[in-house]
Amino acid sequence: MKTYPKYIKYFILLPILFIQFSCEDSTSSGCSGTCNGDLVGSWQLTALTGTYVYTVNLPDDDESGMTWPADTSFGIHMQGEHASVEGVGSYANYIASEVVAGSTIPGVSTTKEFTLAALQASGIGLIGVFEDAPSAGSYATYHMKGDYPSVSYDFTNCATALSTPTMQDQGIYTWDQTLTTENFQIKRDPNIAGTQVLPPFNDGTLAFTDTDLNTLNIQFIDRDSHSSPDTGYGLIPEYVWDEGKHPNLTTQDPKVDSGGDRSYMAFPPVLAVGTMPDGYGDTFIGSYDPTSTTHNTPGTGPAYLYDPALAYWGNYMTWNAWCFLAEMEYRLATQEISDADNDGTAGNELVGYMIEKMMADATGGTDLAKTHGFNISYATLITTDGTSEGTYPTDDSMNDYSDGGGNGRLKYTITGNDCAVPADVTIDFNATFTRCTTDNCAAEDPPYHVVPSWD
Repeated sequence: MKTYPKYIKYFILLPILFIQFSCEDSTSSGCSGTCNGDLVGSWQLTALTGTYVYTVNLPDDDESGMTWPADTSFGIHMQGEHASVEGVGSYANYIASEVVAGSTIPGVSTTKEFTLAALQASGIGLIGVFEDAPSAGSYATYHMKGDYPSVSYDFTNCATALSTPTMQDQGIYTWDQTLTTENFQIKRDPNIAGTQVLPPFNDGTLAFTDTDLNTLNIQFIDRDSHSSPDTGYGLIPEYVWDEGKHPNLTTQDPKVDSGGDRSYMAFPPVLAVGTMPDGYGDTFIGSYDPTSTTHNTPGTGPAYLYDPALAYWGNYMTWNAWCFLAEMEYRLATQEISDADNDGTAGNELVGYMIEKMMADATGGTDLAKTHGFNISYATLITTDGTSEGTYPTDDSMNDYSDGGGNGRLKYTITGNDCAVPADVTIDFNATFTRCTTDNCAAEDPPYHVVPSWD
């Protein structure tokens, strides 16, 4: 057997090693054709659902420039029209739809659903382009361009409204095709300067929803929507929270925004207003309705508080309702009654308490069956046959309260709405995309309703 010098053996083996390493690199990529398969290409947004949650969060005093007592509340401020009448003055300053720290802000906290027709009508449309990755599991470039829905705060007018700003995002993404959930993540492209509309996330879900692989569903939680550091920004290492200052709402032309990351919301100034159901012709205040075209603005009135929770009194805040609820609050505070039946209110327990005191008066003449403070007779507030089953609050919603006395619906004038309410915001997006047959969806038939420019 012929022998070779040792250095000759090394030269002979070296090309073999190069070939082996090259094969291993090719195999490790796991790619056949394209690494990200049918995801690569252009897609157009055809349906969108967004669940927006705005929660009151009072910033730290030293960061926001404001002093926030723990019991600070926000809402629709109302003035009772009979405030000068003895007893009625206690309901003069009323906050409707009151919220405090930890409360969800009504009206703006909602789920918005857009079909393709609704997207077209609202001027919302996005085109996404996913490029291929260089190897399996590597980051690849994506582009997302068009007009997207945004609930924005108008600092100048102290108002909250839906807007459709333009998006020109370029980022990087990975898609783990071995998982069915939490398989999609995006990051800022380190080579791109400027703002990024889509927030970084590592737990999104991407899936094809049809057998032809022409319909794509992407779900993710928007965590950079001005949530506080411990809820939103804290989960995004690239972001540093800037509390900013509380907006200056007194400086005119223009009013000054917070200059930071904190989201501020205008408490919904529009309330559902319409003709009284019983034909009286005045307006009433009900649940917030963003589709309402008639507004009850500050300084106008009269208005009635209308709430299905006031069913015993025809759904209106009446004199009897106010007295009954005030008495229930007082007796709960003094622990004379409790929510014994665990139904979320002590109304039934108060009725039983009232019957007990009325029976004591009838037998002992003790004159105990009256409300605390205003001495309103329990016999006025409830109608009873002497048993709890046959007793119910007396409905006085058939007429208005009169300055001359008597029962009836209370009237209010709206004096203002709280704006610049500090909030944490989260948005849960569920987006459906349809595959385009042309690059950037540029020559589709029919054409897409939003045509962004492409570099």
